[in-house]
Amino acid sequence: MKKSFSKIKEADKMKDNFISMASHELRSPITALKGYLELLSDRNKDKMDEESARYLKNMKSSINRLDSLVSDILEISKLEGTCIPLKITAFNLQPVIQKILEEMRFQASQKGLAIKHPESAIPMVKADKARTEQILINLVSNAIKYTMKGKIEIIAKVKNKELLITVTDTGVGISSKDIEKLFEKFYRIKDNGLESVSGTGLGLWISRGLARKMNGDITAESTKNIGSRFTLHLPLA
Repeated sequence: MKKSFSKIKEADKMKDNFISMASHELRSPITALKGYLELLSDRNKDKMDEESARYLKNMKSSINRLDSLVSDILEISKLEGTCIPLKITAFNLQPVIQKILEEMRFQASQKGLAIKHPESAIPMVKADKARTEQILINLVSNAIKYTMKGKIEIIAKVKNKELLITVTDTGVGISSKDIEKLFEKFYRIKDNGLESVSGTGLGLWISRGLARKMNGDITAESTKNIGSRFTLHLPLA
C-alpha cells in the first residue's frame, strides 16, 4: 500500500513538473507572437483594408486567449502542487479596490454599464495583496462579461472577524443547477446567448483556491435573469 501511494505521489510530481515546464516553454513563442502582431498592427494601421484589419483583430484575440489559458494552467499546477508563493501582510484594501475600478471602468463603459463602489472606512486585512487584486479583477471582469445592461457594484463590510467584498451585478444570473458546479475546474455555464463569452472555465476555481490558501473563501449567490453576487471573504488583520 505504501509503495503504491509513493508511486502515485511520484506520478503526480512528474505531471506537475511537465505541466509547469510545458507552460513555461509556451510562454516564449506566445510573447514573440504578441510582439510581432503589435508591430504589424502599428506599421500597417493606415494601410490595411477592413478585411485585413478584421483578420488581425481575430489573431490578437486568439493569442490573448492562448496566453490566458497558459497562465491559468500554470496557476493550477502551482495550486495543486501546494507551491504557490504567497506574501501575507496586513494592508488597506481601499486603494486596491479604487485601482481595479479605474482599470475596469472603460471595459464596463463600452457595454454601457455603470461600475460603482460606495466608499467607506475599510479595516485592514491579512492576505497577499497581489493575489487579492488578482481575485477581485477576476470577479469584476466576470461581472462585466455576463452583464448586458445595468450596473456592477463593489461593497465591503465586516462580519464575524472577516472583511466581505461583494461584487454584485445585474447580469444573466445563474441557475441553481449551475451554481453548484460553478467553482469546478473547466466548468462553464452552457446557456443560450452566452456562446460568444470567452473564458477557460478556470478563473473561479483558481480564485477560490487562492482565497482559501489565504484563510479566506469565495461564495456565490444568484438568481436567473436578475443577477449574481460573488463575495470574497478575507481575515481581518
